[in-house]
Amino acid sequence: IPNLCPERPIRKPRLGAELSSVYYNSLLSNLRTPSKAVFSTNLVAIMRPFQAYLGAVMTGNKNEALIAASMINSLGSAYAEGLRAWRHNWDLGINRKAQSYAGKFRLEKDLENFKLLESHIMREGTKNEQRAYGILSNIVNFNTSPIARYSVNIMGAGDALARTVIGRMEMRHRAARSVIESSTTPLKQADINKLATKIDETFRDEIFTKDRYNQYVVTDNAAALAGDEAALTTALPQELQHLEKISSLPLGQFFFPFVRTGYNALRLTWAHTGLEKFSRKYHDIMEVSKTRPKVLEQYGIRPQDVEQARALMRGRMAAGTSIMGLTTLLAMNGFITGDLPYDNETRQLWKQNGIQPNSFTIPGSNVYVSYRTLEPWNTIIALFANLGSNMHAIDEDFFDEIGQKGAFMAGSILVDKSMLAGVDDLVTLFSASQMSGVRA
Repeated sequence: IPNLCPERPIRKPRLGAELSSVYYNSLLSNLRTPSKAVFSTNLVAIMRPFQAYLGAVMTGNKNEALIAASMINSLGSAYAEGLRAWRHNWDLGINRKAQSYAGKFRLEKDLENFKLLESHIMREGTKNEQRAYGILSNIVNFNTSPIARYSVNIMGAGDALARTVIGRMEMRHRAARSVIESSTTPLKQADINKLATKIDETFRDEIFTKDRYNQYVVTDNAAALAGDEAALTTALPQELQHLEKISSLPLGQFFFPFVRTGYNALRLTWAHTGLEKFSRKYHDIMEVSKTRPKVLEQYGIRPQDVEQARALMRGRMAAGTSIMGLTTLLAMNGFITGDLPYDNETRQLWKQNGIQPNSFTIPGSNVYVSYRTLEPWNTIIALFANLGSNMHAIDEDFFDEIGQKGAFMAGSILVDKSMLAGVDDLVTLFSASQMSGVRA
């Protein structure tokens, strides 16, 4: 299609962008993908106050524990509003409109600009140009149809649900803190919940802003960043941003479409282990903020809320450590399975006996419940299930195998947690061939 607006040059051919959309929609078309994404996003969101409560109790910080408990108390009203946000965003998606927290451009505006070309092409264009526009128009209509975008629409609505819940919990956080700070005598949990419920609406304008549909969307920095974390959409650190730029190169969009998602999934898993202590974020929040409070701005944390952020970090690491120990014990006693065995012979035995990988089970039964959707725990559980089930064989060869499987798991996470379910088999085949070469 010729450039009809010389003062606004066309940077990329529309055909290439639409063919890329066909590719992305096909990758996300697996029926498990939207349900897995919505479940994991909202699980991460709902765990936040529970983990903060755990971290506060561990250090004896009574006020922060009371605030976290009040946030838990607000979950009922938070989800009532969150479900309305889900419905609103689902309706936007099926009507080919941009959702509240959608990506880089306004879908309906983009479609409007494309349709404006039609009358000009039909009036001034050649037969070939008119034919090309007709073909492209059919591709655009397919890409934006509810059938092709059902997975994207569900995930967008699920993100809106999680972000709304996080925003409502942040409202309760500030209301509860205000109640505690304004009281001259110690208050019981029930009193804090009652008083905070009465005033939390006064903090709505600090957290939410109404959009053009008269719907509340999260705009507060702290709540927005927490929503990005849950939805795995946090911006990459500067040293890794070049990976996203690769997607603009020829064929790059086919191999690097979800780099941000994969990195954020790994980062979230890391935050639930003791390794978080070696991160810059941990150092900034726990230490640097004591002398330089401005360092908190990059994390969206107000100075008066830093103790709650510290409680959340401690609670996450404590929860992760508990999961590691419990998983190891369960695996040693046969109540949980890890990944498929490394060698093909044992792998075939598992299949013949109906043993399911990455599942909870009862020894001797044929009942298996998968934990693969339990973000961010699934990676930690799988690793320690492997360790527990192979405890009898810990030697140099075992640790060599664990090292190789660790490299394999990193690649698998980038695929599995990037919601690239359609290329799982490709990664498995590639990894298997690589490991065969290592063994040879």
